[in-house]
Amino acid sequence: LYRPTKRLGEGGHSLVNPLKRGAGVSNILVARLDDLVKLWNLPAPNLVKIDVEGAEIGVLRGMTDLLENPALNSIVCETRTPGPLVAPETVTEHMVSALLKERGFIEESRSPAGTGGNYDILFLRCGECCDISNLVVQAFH
Repeated sequence: LYRPTKRLGEGGHSLVNPLKRGAGVSNILVARLDDLVKLWNLPAPNLVKIDVEGAEIGVLRGMTDLLENPALNSIVCETRTPGPLVAPETVTEHMVSALLKERGFIEESRSPAGTGGNYDILFLRCGECCDISNLVVQAFH
């Protein structure tokens, strides 16, 4: 985990290719969400929030079983809009949207998340949009 400063508890940490190498590096335990749900015999969530500073695709690949589970009907993912200040290897909203579209999710809404082109994007499972979008969008904003 790359940290932008030596102080813990501040944002901007990253697991992948940070533009600026952090003032500190920490070893952390990483687990697939599918594995944790199985290991602890948890029910599938109906909402997942992803805010992982560039590791979104890895997180989504670690929850393939959950993405197929009809109980999961919404995902909120903070992601980045491509632009001139975004490194080419940076995971962008287009990459996340494409992967989720393949799994049956569509973008319902988005709102700015901080500065610099980050957005919280709400994805809903196709077919669920009409039933739950009003409730989720109200809670999201």
